[in-house]
Amino acid sequence: VKYSGTALPAMWQATHVAKNIVRLATNRPQKAFHPHSAPCGVPVSDSWAYVEWFGVYIKGRSGYIARRLLELYGYCQLLPFKTARSVWRTHDVHDITL
Repeated sequence: VKYSGTALPAMWQATHVAKNIVRLATNRPQKAFHPHSAPCGVPVSDSWAYVEWFGVYIKGRSGYIARRLLELYGYCQLLPFKTARSVWRTHDVHDITL
């Protein structure tokens, strides 16, 4: 799916689906999904990733760090910051200090 790769676009997609389920249950027409121009982050290896957003491309180790920060942002959209940071850090297998 275009603009996938991080939690933030997944949340936008899930919110859209939930709203359409409510619209369906209340006999209203469903709306088409229009993707936001969200950052796209794709992990390539353990410490290498590719991130694209608004025509800016980051790859390699810097891309990995950018993707991790996008993940933290996504978690913060769902959870209080301290909880989000704790969950996010459990996935940081390389112990990067951010």
